Amino acid sequence: MFGENRAKLVDENGQLINDSVIDEKSAELSTTVRNKFQSMMSGPLATKWFQTPDEVAQITVDAIVEEKPHFRYQTNKMFAAATEAKFTDPSGDSNIAAVNHRFFAK
Repeated sequence: MFGENRAKLVDENGQLINDSVIDEKSAELSTTVRNKFQSMMSGPLATKWFQTPDEVAQITVDAIVEEKPHFRYQTNKMFAAATEAKFTDPSGDSNIAAVNHRFFAK
């Protein structure tokens, strides 16, 4: 999509390639978010975040056989609040607040 014009700031491990192009505060925030995300995906919360293929397949089958199917099905209930904020607040402020809480809450 972006071809050769895209700037690559991180490597395949999420480490900054060239931190001279990023100010100190942005680099700190990037590291905080990356570390928080990695700990969430590898810790005990991971079982709440991930779904098995069978769980997703069951929701898909249920949608197919539904007499009046919905336009969209959310397969992961962990993201219900974020999805609601994203689609009900035209300003985007609720979505930003949800992301801020998820990654920066103390």
